[in-house]
Amino acid sequence: MAPLTEEQIESIKRRFTEEDLDHDGSITVADFKEFLNREGGHFTEEDAAGFLEECDFAHDGKVTLEEVLKASE
Repeated sequence: MAPLTEEQIESIKRRFTEEDLDHDGSITVADFKEFLNREGGHFTEEDAAGFLEECDFAHDGKVTLEEVLKASE
């Protein structure tokens, strides 16, 4: 897979900032569930956890920007 372009990285950073509701540098299942539901969804914590699982390389229940960028490569 090709490296991410600067435009793609900036887009991911903007989206990450939107999803990091408490602005602590990580997205938790609770953050992500709330974000998805604000966007008009009807998601459970299990739904949100399933989405985040792909990016949670540290297996600590939260996702950092670095993990999202790594998953996007």
